Amino acid sequence: MLSITALLGLVACIPQLVLAHGFVSGVKVNGVWTAGADPVWYYYPAGQAPATAGWNALNQDNGFVEPANFGTVDISCHKSATAGKNFINVNAGQTITFFWNTWPSSHKGPIINYIAPYNGETTAGTLSWSKISQSSIVSGTTWVTDNLIANNFSTSTTIPSKLKPGNYVIRHEIIALHSAQNDNGAQAYPQCLNLKVGGSGTVSPSGGKLGSALYTRLRNMANLAPRRFWFTPDLDPTIQPQAESIEALENAIRMSREVVASTPKDQDNVGEHLSTLADLLTDRFYRTGAMVDLEEAIVLEQEAIKATPMGHPERPLRINKLSIKFRSRYTQIGALADLDDAIHLAQETTDLTPDGHPNRLVFISNLINRLADRFIRTDEIDDLLEAIRLGEHISTIAPRDDPNRAVFLNNLAFALGERYSRDGEIEDLHDAIQFGEEAIKILPKKEPRRAKFLSNLGNHIGNRYLETMLSDDLNYAIRVSQEAVDATPSDDPNRAMLCHNLAIQFADQYLSTQAREDLEFTISYYKLALSQELAPPEVRIQAGRDIVRLYASVLEWEQAYEVAAQVTSLISQLTSRSLEIADKQDTLLNLAGFSSEAAAVALNAKKDPLVALKLLEEGRSVLVASLEDLRAETALLQEKHPELAAQFAKCRDKLEEAVAGLPVLKSYETAWKPEGSQRYEAGKQFDKVIAEIRRQPGFADFLSSLTEEEIHEAAKYGHIVVINTSRLRCDAIVVQPNQIRQISLPDLTVRQLRHMEYYYSMGSPKVLRWLWDVVVDPILAALNLTQTYSSGETWPHIWWIPTGRLSKFPIHAAGYHHKGMGKTVLDRTISSYSSSIKTLIHTHRRRFDSTSAISPRSTPKALLIAMEKTPGYASLPFAGKEASIIGGLLESMEVGVAQPLPHKQDILSELRECTILHFAGHGSNNIDPSRSHLVLEDSENPLYVADLLEVNIRDQAPLLAYLSACGTGEIEDEKYSDESIHLISACQLAGFRHVIGTLWEVNDEMCVEMAKRTYETIGRGGLTDESVSLGLHNAVREMRDEWLSNRRARQGMKRGGSISEEAVVSSEEDIDEEDTDEGANEEGTGEEENSDSERSEEMDEEEVDEDEMDEQLYNNRNERNASLMGTSKTKGTDAERLRWVPYVHYGI
Repeated sequence: MLSITALLGLVACIPQLVLAHGFVSGVKVNGVWTAGADPVWYYYPAGQAPATAGWNALNQDNGFVEPANFGTVDISCHKSATAGKNFINVNAGQTITFFWNTWPSSHKGPIINYIAPYNGETTAGTLSWSKISQSSIVSGTTWVTDNLIANNFSTSTTIPSKLKPGNYVIRHEIIALHSAQNDNGAQAYPQCLNLKVGGSGTVSPSGGKLGSALYTRLRNMANLAPRRFWFTPDLDPTIQPQAESIEALENAIRMSREVVASTPKDQDNVGEHLSTLADLLTDRFYRTGAMVDLEEAIVLEQEAIKATPMGHPERPLRINKLSIKFRSRYTQIGALADLDDAIHLAQETTDLTPDGHPNRLVFISNLINRLADRFIRTDEIDDLLEAIRLGEHISTIAPRDDPNRAVFLNNLAFALGERYSRDGEIEDLHDAIQFGEEAIKILPKKEPRRAKFLSNLGNHIGNRYLETMLSDDLNYAIRVSQEAVDATPSDDPNRAMLCHNLAIQFADQYLSTQAREDLEFTISYYKLALSQELAPPEVRIQAGRDIVRLYASVLEWEQAYEVAAQVTSLISQLTSRSLEIADKQDTLLNLAGFSSEAAAVALNAKKDPLVALKLLEEGRSVLVASLEDLRAETALLQEKHPELAAQFAKCRDKLEEAVAGLPVLKSYETAWKPEGSQRYEAGKQFDKVIAEIRRQPGFADFLSSLTEEEIHEAAKYGHIVVINTSRLRCDAIVVQPNQIRQISLPDLTVRQLRHMEYYYSMGSPKVLRWLWDVVVDPILAALNLTQTYSSGETWPHIWWIPTGRLSKFPIHAAGYHHKGMGKTVLDRTISSYSSSIKTLIHTHRRRFDSTSAISPRSTPKALLIAMEKTPGYASLPFAGKEASIIGGLLESMEVGVAQPLPHKQDILSELRECTILHFAGHGSNNIDPSRSHLVLEDSENPLYVADLLEVNIRDQAPLLAYLSACGTGEIEDEKYSDESIHLISACQLAGFRHVIGTLWEVNDEMCVEMAKRTYETIGRGGLTDESVSLGLHNAVREMRDEWLSNRRARQGMKRGGSISEEAVVSSEEDIDEEDTDEGANEEGTGEEENSDSERSEEMDEEEVDEDEMDEQLYNNRNERNASLMGTSKTKGTDAERLRWVPYVHYGI
């Protein structure tokens, strides 16, 4: 044992530098002191140094580990550290206080604590660290090290309460940043001590990282310390609450902001500072879902790139990070422009990086992901093929020991899986599984991305199960998907998708076993996905929709309703106000039919019809409703709160600017102009203004869901009949001023609708009779609308709001027209249509007094556009005649007539001054409704639905848009039916109070007569709102009556007898046969037509029955559709399609 004299001599030998810094001299737990490792141990004779819990190191100078050695074993427990002999006894959940012998006030910096399992043989180089706490700036310029000094050089941390009993090493570290502005200037002071943890914890650390992997040396540690130096990795979520991690992140952001604020803009490293702050804000966005952080991060990264010279080695890295941030915003909001920019930036990053550079393969891999994302959105196969080509390329050339090889393989597997889903090639699926398995095999078990890779693999194997139906495949898919979920923290936004994927595997198992246990497992994981508030709303909504279907399958209606209501409340999150119309439309595609299912579930759960109606209103016409909000009437707001009205108008104007997303960048040599970010900020501000308006007395319901009072008020001009069609049930919900009631339609099914649409012409007598029997007759009977009316009488009025496939059918024309007994809609009520009750209410608000539909502030003016000849399209010889007749009628009503050049800009510029717009020409439908259009003289620049949606002429509230063209109210793809976006609704949204259009192709000559008769009634009615719907109603009835008259005359001539009722309708078989033999000119136009221009071929009625006739396509060269040479898309012959049927009225 050393003598006192010898010990004093040893102390004298220790360098004076020992007084400048410090070390942990010991710790206290519950008042019990345990000594740490004193650097003087080195000066004891071998084997005679005191045994302590601290790890001895070669830090006799009280020195530090410099950044140059961060990748070595020294960073774990200090230089050449060896394990201590003793242990500190502490229970999970207890506090341990560290006492430093001293610490200089100049050495400010963070304090971090890690923990690692210890088996007695583990060395410093093999300890696997999990972070349990960290702190940096306490407030202002006060650091945690300042508090340490103030507290007698002591600081505390709490051992995680979940930590499982056992032996551990705690790594307590201070990082001094006073010289971190210099390369290799930061100073790390790690101190390690042995712990024997007791208590009742049950959780082991998730694995952690080796000391050599904790930090990365970078050029400027003062800037990078907030994130890469001391903040990574995060607290271990398996043993420590994430709240502490968020607190540390807040401190890091605060410190990084100070660095940015104090750095001159012309300093070389300003880009580095900006980029680091951008990364920190992005981290916070990932944790909290706060879009403001991501938006700021995008702007900061843009500025960092602008501050980084061309050719600088950091430039490609920063462009790559900006690409990732744009992709994150795309994932959250859905703006395709963001994804396009992310792809462009990823490509630029790749182009800037030469072959052989270690980052090039990573950049290409990121590009692969972006291309696959765009394929999923747009179905552009070239994007997917390029992603696969690049994936195969980098997977082939990447070294076997490349640390990113697993990422490359996973991304290639994902792209191959997408091609399998598209084309069904089993080889793609086998390859996807092979690459996915290889990626998992080489990826470290504690690597954070492993969970996503496992989930992807589970999806591929689940697809193989659907091919093989082998239980081994399904069990394998469940196992890896379960592992993915278990490895993901409960508050990780990505966990929603992983839970959703696992639920799909359990759903497949339930379909196989029908076991209640499997059903409950499935629903439980879907519910976990639904409840993840930070997850993208489309993931949560899809999970909820699947839950509804599962509950419905076992007739548990109350549970199904509760989830359906929750999902409906999320729908508004899909359509950020900053999104362009096309983005909103695409985002809502996956919702097709859900609101109808939700309403049916509510009725099955015995809810009030009002509840079902509100679910329909909130889940349908979402895009239109979002645009309606921007154009809301604010006169009362202006009167009561002019400042809020001005703020509302300012935000609205920004959002209504025709900004086509963010600009596509050619390079970063020019300044970035973040129009998309400005639009997004305007959307956020708009929401804030709306919230403030709703806090004002009397404005609580401003732009909110419809109230029951508003719904009843909408029916004061006539009945509103919403017809809900779903696979669960079909019903009519009738709105009247004093009640809302439900009428069951048991004979109407979705399957029948599909059958009738596929096999029969929509305008055939057979379809009209079927509509009467299964849809309309029960409704009119319940409304007591059983009598017929004549011209001159006051007619009842019904506004029809059909859903799903029913929106393609002519409800207004349903009935047994040939019987002459009034069993038709046309003989019992005026019919109008609307996409929703909310749209109808908005339109009613633009109604003038009943004596005139013309604004007293304006002189009536009509725009007439007639397209007899359109380059590349069939001629319409009667379009000019129509314009001439209508022009004369309008002039007789003292309405001025203008005929602008048939060019888009000329028409749009004239719209603001018009009262009536009349278009006679070709209409063209597109599977994308926003691309449907009216064909103009420049056929390459038509008037699109999207163009009309950007028009706002509501202040003028023009009377009528008459679209005398084919299919202006047609929606080709059922997926879009809930949104009711077509040329008619676009004109309504622009501001027209009435729109007359068509459900499918119309005959050129018939259009003239229909328009003429409609305008004649409008003129006699004095251009009132009521005169428009009555005008079309009268015109259609008259044309129907003339068709019947001519038909009966033809039947009488054919049979050689009288034209009595009996001779025409002697039997149902005769009726069906007659319906297939209507002449080409039975509508009574008075003109002889060449049958060759009306039909593709003649058919003998005795050789072909009605169903066979319905399968033929009809070719009419005089139809106003925009197909070249007029080829029709509607099934059935011209004889079967009654030409007076497709004309419809939307409006008030």
